[in-house]
Amino acid sequence: MDNIVQSSVVHNLSRRPATVTVGPFVIGWDPTTDSRFVNYATPLVGAAFTPADVAELVAAFRRIERVPRLEYVTSCAPELERHLLDAGFAVEARNEYLTCSPRTLRTPAGPPGVEIGEPVTDEERASVVTAQHAAFGSDRVAGPDDVARIYNAQRDGGVLLYARDAEGTYLGGALATAPWTDPHPAEHGAPGPASTGAGAGAHAVGEDRQTRPRPAPVPWSATNDVIHTSAEFQLMAYSLVE
Repeated sequence: MDNIVQSSVVHNLSRRPATVTVGPFVIGWDPTTDSRFVNYATPLVGAAFTPADVAELVAAFRRIERVPRLEYVTSCAPELERHLLDAGFAVEARNEYLTCSPRTLRTPAGPPGVEIGEPVTDEERASVVTAQHAAFGSDRVAGPDDVARIYNAQRDGGVLLYARDAEGTYLGGALATAPWTDPHPAEHGAPGPASTGAGAGAHAVGEDRQTRPRPAPVPWSATNDVIHTSAEFQLMAYSLVE
């Protein structure tokens, strides 16, 4: 399950408008936003790591003018944290994740006076993203690039939900990208242009990308039948301390 989740993280970042492969890492780069929650890196499943790899990763972030940051499943790269901490990174968050199947799914009743729904118009998508920005301490209003990013996620099988009160005020939102598995986990290249949609910007930083078949989707109904809450199932976030 850990490898499935980590492969999904790699795939999700590989679908950013521009993707940069730096040794055993993939950086998901969106030139339209400087959000550190959109622009970050993750390690490739099964890769090995050295201090030099981390230094090259930081340099790549500098070239695209983004904050060096990673998110990944710790069990898939247990030796990586030591290299990150030695390079000046700090733990930003340790998030436990849950997995479930339709058999184990429980849908609680929504809070009174709050509508839970899926946005279908660009106006609704913009309102959800603006509410998400506010939840993370930003007053930035969502623009066309934000709407396009959310629309593409929905088009590719992701699920976006909003919480809206009776007056039409958006209280929050959540996005779940569709799960994927990698049919070639031993190949340490990122998905090529056919699957990333990366443009000239990915080549401008001088990084090499390797082409391989697009990963096969995992149906939502195929996820594990067990809900995991153990601390060993962690999705970590690290940011470089400036």
